[in-house]
Amino acid sequence: MTVNDLVKKLQEFSTAFYTESKLRLFSIILTGSLAWEVKPQSTADADVMLVSRFYDILIKREYERYMKARLPGMEMDVGVYPVSRIREEKSLFLYDTKHHGKVLAGNDALKLITEITVEDLYPFEGFRLLLNRIEDLLKSIEDYTPANVTLNPVNFKIATRRIIRAYVDSYLIFNKIIDPNHGKRLSTFLSMKHSMPKIREIQDARKILLEGLQYGLEATKIDSFDSLINTMKLRFKYPYLFRFYTVLKTRRISSLYHNPIFDAYRSAYSFISNCETGGKQWSQFKTDLIRIWESAPQPILT
Repeated sequence: MTVNDLVKKLQEFSTAFYTESKLRLFSIILTGSLAWEVKPQSTADADVMLVSRFYDILIKREYERYMKARLPGMEMDVGVYPVSRIREEKSLFLYDTKHHGKVLAGNDALKLITEITVEDLYPFEGFRLLLNRIEDLLKSIEDYTPANVTLNPVNFKIATRRIIRAYVDSYLIFNKIIDPNHGKRLSTFLSMKHSMPKIREIQDARKILLEGLQYGLEATKIDSFDSLINTMKLRFKYPYLFRFYTVLKTRRISSLYHNPIFDAYRSAYSFISNCETGGKQWSQFKTDLIRIWESAPQPILT
């Protein structure tokens, strides 16, 4: 199936789903490489943003099941953003989506996305990009001991691609020179006497993530990672609706008072910093962190 054929199929099926769900859905947006006219790695995956009329707990799963039945074998990365969130969040994802996203069905939500400048993105979105990529790295590790690491080759390839992209974008954000054009981003990065990093094994991925985070700390003059986390807690908004949703998903009452994603950031940073986790505790450590990432909505960068 060609890219154009795939986009047409996504549009056809998304329109049908929207028609059935328009009391809950405002819009369905295609994001990622299929929408941004970056050469896709394959036509076997697609990134979609569901813009809900309110924070809908179930709509993501319903859409995924609906599309899976019609496009078997298609990997989909589906996110849900309520209308209220796209009107106030200032993230790189929405910055890119506003410039390059394509409406698959429903209303033109792209017009509602707040105008985002480079200054808005600096600097905490750069940190969030890098920290969220630790989740991809963890998902690619099937078993870990101090003596041996077993990787899922497919998931590690995906993680590698995302880590490198986050490394480049975070560097540009810290230098306040991010550009909507992905080709220009890469050429700007290379023009600053950098070369594209290569990731062959987990140690390479750890090194790149740590280098990116360390550069960010130096660029922002934040003295430690603990100080960064505390500052992010003050700068990121975590609405009460998100808190109740997280309590339902995790059964963690403490989610009413703080966003558990910061716990995941701290633990994951500790892992890539020293790699001391291993043995019998590894499986539970990984499961707990990924569960937090998947169940706790990302805080809003305001």
